[in-house]
Amino acid sequence: MDPQESRDKAQEIKRYLTELKELCAVYETQNWPQQMIDGDFGSRDSVRSTFPDMYERIIALKQAIESNLPSGYEMGGDLIRHLSWLQICDVADIYLRDVDAELKRIKRFESQLVLVEYVAGLHPKVAVVKTLVLEGNYDAALKAVYSQLEARIRMITKDGAGTSIKASLAKAFKPDGCLKHSREEYNEPARDYLIGVLTYFRSQISHQELPPNRNTLDSCLSLFAVAHEAFLLVDRCEAESGSQEI
Repeated sequence: MDPQESRDKAQEIKRYLTELKELCAVYETQNWPQQMIDGDFGSRDSVRSTFPDMYERIIALKQAIESNLPSGYEMGGDLIRHLSWLQICDVADIYLRDVDAELKRIKRFESQLVLVEYVAGLHPKVAVVKTLVLEGNYDAALKAVYSQLEARIRMITKDGAGTSIKASLAKAFKPDGCLKHSREEYNEPARDYLIGVLTYFRSQISHQELPPNRNTLDSCLSLFAVAHEAFLLVDRCEAESGSQEI
């Protein structure tokens, strides 16, 4: 999904939440004694019969929110539960706590969209995983990106999976190889950089889950940036050597 579309949906959700809080303000204006809230008067059926217009609009807002949730966004459990039960005590919780908590959650989500747009602006082979990133599936996104990088190098060198990536790159950057930097003295650094990137991928990403301290978008952005630079380097070296992608 396009990050801008998610941002537009987030704005819609905020409008629905603001209206929801205004509707639930009936709790404060009525000033019911606690025993009325705890008794039959506070039941869902009682809310429906006593405040039919409010009840129907809350149900409509619940459906509107659920059908317009941006990709990668999850509502808070308290709001979901209270909208489902919708007794007077739930109306009170929605008004006093849930809406404000959800608005803070939306604000954090909107901040995350800025980072997603950064990923979307990287090399096309990296940007292609922006939907996974938007959904918060950073582990799968990184595995896809670095697998594509390794596959691209193997496609250029025409080596199969049985050949180590280190051997493939060592062969590719030889004088008669298929990858060449525009400045000859940079061939070895370019080769070593790509070997280092893909060795890290195999040891830290390919065969294990992201550790908790890395499993957030702001924490793993550097890994997407490294992949971006690696793809650009491969593109430049392939163009310089005159090799053609199959």
